[in-house]
Amino acid sequence: MTAGDGNGEPTAAASPEEQRRFLALTGLLIAGPSIWMTHFFAVYLLAEAWCAVGVDAKVLSLPLLSAVTLLATALAVVAAAVTTLLAYRRWRRTASTSHAGDDQSSETEGGHDAQIALAGFLLGILFIVAVLFVGMPAVVLDPC
Repeated sequence: MTAGDGNGEPTAAASPEEQRRFLALTGLLIAGPSIWMTHFFAVYLLAEAWCAVGVDAKVLSLPLLSAVTLLATALAVVAAAVTTLLAYRRWRRTASTSHAGDDQSSETEGGHDAQIALAGFLLGILFIVAVLFVGMPAVVLDPC
């Protein structure tokens, strides 16, 4: 990873702070999709294995598989909501600091950070809904 001089030419290796900022922003950007994908695969692979074995247990008048699916869905929604909230806070912080500086290069850098954080926030909202869509059939449908 190299820093540019504004003309597209790399000048030097990025500082450790820039690398941490890049990794934090990347993490916030891909957190929602990653949580959804992990939840999706876990729930459907578990359902496939559970139904193949043919276990028929109940918890609170729900099939045990449905209860496990709802628990996994709740955990995934909480995790996605936390990362979405972090992305929102990062967006608000970087958006306000990018307009405070007079230096054009820091404004551009802060503006890019704000845009990535906003994208992470919006993706987080989208994938919270996607996680709910994956988990909700456990409430109304027979798991097998």
